[in-house]
Amino acid sequence: VSTNFSGSGNPDAAVWTEVTVPTWPSGDAWDFIDSGVTDLSDYDGESIYVAFKYTSSNSVASTWEIGSVVVE
Repeated sequence: VSTNFSGSGNPDAAVWTEVTVPTWPSGDAWDFIDSGVTDLSDYDGESIYVAFKYTSSNSVASTWEIGSVVVE
């Protein structure tokens, strides 16, 4: 989560705070996995940017996609 990202350009120029997320289990053959709820109430009333960071390696390089995000 960032409160100072400009919305464009290099995201590394902003300050990002990692938020606690549920453990996402591995799926098979494009299984959809419900990620659960991530609490962002610390940012109530603020404009924020939420980013998803994918990290892989040569030995474990599966992919993932975001199907939908609901903000309430």
